[in-house]
Amino acid sequence: QQLANVICGKVWACDAPFKGNFDGNGVEIYGLRAGPAYYNQASFESGSKAGYQYGGLFGQVDASTASIKNVKIKNSYFIGESAGAIFGYTAFTNGSVKIENCAVVNCYIESTSNSGNDAGVIGGKCQYDGTANISDKVLINNCIVYGNTIVNKSGSKRLVGTMDAWHYNGSGKVHSAEHFSIKNTVAIGCAIENTGSWWQKNSSLFANCYTTEANAAENTTITKLSGFNDAIGNSALLNLKNLDKSVWFFNTSTYPQLRVFHDIKSKNNGD
Repeated sequence: QQLANVICGKVWACDAPFKGNFDGNGVEIYGLRAGPAYYNQASFESGSKAGYQYGGLFGQVDASTASIKNVKIKNSYFIGESAGAIFGYTAFTNGSVKIENCAVVNCYIESTSNSGNDAGVIGGKCQYDGTANISDKVLINNCIVYGNTIVNKSGSKRLVGTMDAWHYNGSGKVHSAEHFSIKNTVAIGCAIENTGSWWQKNSSLFANCYTTEANAAENTTITKLSGFNDAIGNSALLNLKNLDKSVWFFNTSTYPQLRVFHDIKSKNNGD
């Protein structure tokens, strides 16, 4: 089952857990409005926020099998108790959602949950249950987000809204980059690590990440981009020295871009 039970209409609805591999092949999806499968069209259009459970390109994903890559989400609107541009919520599987070569640009993402943190730019909530020995996580590589509005009750602005990154290996909790990592990622306007979590100080779980937001002083693998904001990209961003030039494209008029999108656009324009 990959895209079974998807209901398409004026509002995109994808509520059943996505279990497959989604390769966007460098496409840009824009103008998307996302809510769960049982949405009320009239309520959505009138601005009501009641009844939305998961908001995202994929409302819910199976963390043990789902892989999403090479897609840009732009100028879109996601709302739900758990909401993110790529996924809203993970099904209890003790797995790691794989997100690679993705971009989220100029999107509005809001959580209606009273828990306060269940909206994030890429993902809303990775489910965890200490009693059931389950903790869903993410493996994020080569992603960029900028220009997004994130609305949480707590005011938090994060790459992933709610997540605890331990893993059960059969004998107990372990903290392992094999099961959770964020690498080669640029986050403008949101934090990469979640404040208050053990993993915000664990540098081994991150590699070559850049953010405009504060990060734990102990985390030396996340670089703070002082003086940058969500306005037009500054040329100083071109100095993100460790980003792979075969994956990333740089110019002086915008933030670094992933080549998978730039090359598709150049091909379509005849460049």
